[in-house]
Amino acid sequence: MPITPFDNAVALTQMTSGYKELLKRKPASWLTSEYFKYPRYITLGGDHSLALPALRALNALYGEPITVLHFDSHLDTWIAREFFS
Repeated sequence: MPITPFDNAVALTQMTSGYKELLKRKPASWLTSEYFKYPRYITLGGDHSLALPALRALNALYGEPITVLHFDSHLDTWIAREFFS
């Protein structure tokens, strides 16, 4: 989705709008059911600021808590392993 690289606040708003637009689309026909009323999407890459607009869009859609599965492999998580080894 196109965003500005010059203003983080504007970029977050643009990403939230983009995710909301994606969530308006119908799921694949073989997934259509009461349970799969909305499409599912996965975000990959980038930094942690990608999760915020996605969560804002999902909150606007569902209006209730959702589950997030977040894999973090950054170097800042390696220090904890040294303490617990």
